[in-house]
Amino acid sequence: MSDSPNDRVDPVRALASDAWRDRKRASDELVILLQQARRIGDSDTMSARVGEIIDAVVSPENPSARAAASEVLTRLGAAAAPFLKAALAQQPDATRPLVEVLGAVATEAELPLFSSLFQNAAGDENLRCVLVTAVAKQHSDESVALLGEMLADPSEVVKLHVLDGFTTLGVAPSNEVLGALLDRPTLRRTVIELLGQSEDESALRLVWAQLSDGLPGVRSVAARSAVRLLSARVDTDAEAAELVAELGAGDPLLDGIASLLEHADTRAVSAAARLLALIGEEGSFAPLLQVLGVGEVFASAKLMLGRLGRVGQAMLYAAIQDDRESACYAQWLELVGAMGDADAGAEVLALLERELECEEEAVVAGAIKALGQVGGVPQVSSLVDACARDDGLGDMAADAVAEVLLRAGLLEVPLEVLQDGRWPSSGSLARNLCRVAGRLGSESSVASLVFLLASRDVDVRVAAAHALGAIRGEHEGVGALVFALADEEAHVRAAACRSLGALSRIESLNSLLAASGDASSLVRAAAVQALVQLDNPVAASRMREIILEDSSPTVVVHAVEGLKVARDEQTLGLVMSLCTSSDTEVAKAAARVLRGFPSHRATAALIGLLAHERWDVRWAAAESLGMREDPTAVGAIREVLSVESDALVTRTLQEALSRLLGGASAAEDPRGENRG
Repeated sequence: MSDSPNDRVDPVRALASDAWRDRKRASDELVILLQQARRIGDSDTMSARVGEIIDAVVSPENPSARAAASEVLTRLGAAAAPFLKAALAQQPDATRPLVEVLGAVATEAELPLFSSLFQNAAGDENLRCVLVTAVAKQHSDESVALLGEMLADPSEVVKLHVLDGFTTLGVAPSNEVLGALLDRPTLRRTVIELLGQSEDESALRLVWAQLSDGLPGVRSVAARSAVRLLSARVDTDAEAAELVAELGAGDPLLDGIASLLEHADTRAVSAAARLLALIGEEGSFAPLLQVLGVGEVFASAKLMLGRLGRVGQAMLYAAIQDDRESACYAQWLELVGAMGDADAGAEVLALLERELECEEEAVVAGAIKALGQVGGVPQVSSLVDACARDDGLGDMAADAVAEVLLRAGLLEVPLEVLQDGRWPSSGSLARNLCRVAGRLGSESSVASLVFLLASRDVDVRVAAAHALGAIRGEHEGVGALVFALADEEAHVRAAACRSLGALSRIESLNSLLAASGDASSLVRAAAVQALVQLDNPVAASRMREIILEDSSPTVVVHAVEGLKVARDEQTLGLVMSLCTSSDTEVAKAAARVLRGFPSHRATAALIGLLAHERWDVRWAAAESLGMREDPTAVGAIREVLSVESDALVTRTLQEALSRLLGGASAAEDPRGENRG
């Protein structure tokens, strides 16, 4: 039984309830009430109710009520700003809580007010911090300029809030201003972080000097900022190393960076490893090897190994021999692959082959990856044995076999490494040998793959079908794939369709058209995809039939994509009708296809999709409008921009408008708000 109106608690009073659910319900009710009052122009209700909510915001008795009331005003948005400013004038003692809420709903129009309040709050450090935060929420040139003025405040706490505000806005004061603040310990970390965003060359030298700071937190931020600045200034590792050499790296700085390898923040560890690799001091390599599994350290270790050459290789191999129980042992094995096949000696290769028998999967993976990079034909036999594994390592071994053979200039697996000198017909080894053959792409493997299409092992038949699609040229595999379209297993038929599409042989057109009516939706989808790849107008009529008759949305989506080859009015009408589909993927596919039709009707259909309830459909329509050279969409895009709530859709619409208007005018006024 529902409560009668007389029993209901006023929602403003309910904001002070002890129960979270009651406060939430009251908050929702008030937001709906105020939004409705605003829509119908009921200023009396707005004034009275918002006034009561503001009283709850400034009331010190109940923190829960203050939080709930603040949430209501924040959800109300800019409409609450006039009431909050009026309250500020009437209740100067409640300035701080009122500014906290006003800052969340303010626009640039409130910046002069914030500036005035800041200047008059010399005795209230907390209020000045709140005002700084409010200013930082306004992403504009005016807010940046105002933050610059606030940075002159004598309080280091306020300065810290200002610097955080600059970080929030993604901009920074000049390097001269920031450099003058580096001697203040409480500000140093934030200053260094801002310097890392600078485009001025002097920023790198300022940051570089902080890598020997006594505080790990400061060194951590300095390392990350230094890496960011280096990446922005140079394009290659060699250029970065030259720049680092110019900056110099004495023992204090090296020790400061190396100590970060033990930092709890993986970003700091990765940055430190990058800097050590660029400096290239051999004494840093051993500590680097102990953290290979952290973040992006492995890439830095590869760079350093290349720079150190024989010295680094000896150190790596010594670590592998001396400490097999290390948590980084598997990464050490993988790092051997960075030596280069000319540098990996017989002893190293033998060790890698032995580790293929290890029970630890990570170790086996490391050995496989290394052998794929430094192994030779003599190691193929061991890698082929690893291909018999029925886990992901078998697939990895197959890729390694292909890499070794390609490096050696061989385009087929040497039969002597196989039992009885011939391919097996079932099991993981047979499946992974198909993978190898596909990677090698040689017609010499076609006969074996065709034979495996008749394997009793479904996975092998699928693998053989996929591999044949990777071998270009005219060969008997095309006919075998067509024959495989009659296989009893849907996965095999689907794989055959995909490969026929990849080979793009016109003689497979009729077979693929027939497969598009397969009982399995998996096969139908693959067949339609293949027909799209053939890019043949003959298939367009079949696509229209599929769109009208097929029960699988996935198949229909692929068929819609296939209509892009047709530009006639009949096809346009069909695609436009699909814009109203209840399946959003179909509607998105229609939007993508419409970008290629020159008719204004296509533009109108896309504009209609901009009102779709799903953001991703609106985004697809916006993207297509931007790819069409139809200026008739400009007015509609401007109207939609005034109400669009999704950030990605808004940005895409702005980009579309910019392209349609030639760039400059749209960039200056993307929503058309300044039009006369």
